[in-house]
Amino acid sequence: MRGFTVQDHDVFELVDRHRRRAIRYLLLLLIPVFAMLASFVVAPELTSFSVRGVPLRWLLLGPVTLFSIVIVAWRHDQYALAQEQLWAKQRHGDAQ
Repeated sequence: MRGFTVQDHDVFELVDRHRRRAIRYLLLLLIPVFAMLASFVVAPELTSFSVRGVPLRWLLLGPVTLFSIVIVAWRHDQYALAQEQLWAKQRHGDAQ
């Protein structure tokens, strides 16, 4: 966004788009995690399952959640970059 002089409204619109998308991605992560936790509380027998000696809850709340966060963060970064480039292109085109 460097090199452009724009109205505050335009910048706030871009930031608002990023904020709304970030909230969607956050919900995409939190809803399944809390659903898993709730299922362990409601059905405690689920905590006794293991995969190759590793408890299922450790796998779900550990590596699976960690890699999900990394993938979602990468996807959000790609979306934000594309939106910023589109926004800058639109403003640059308006200046000519």
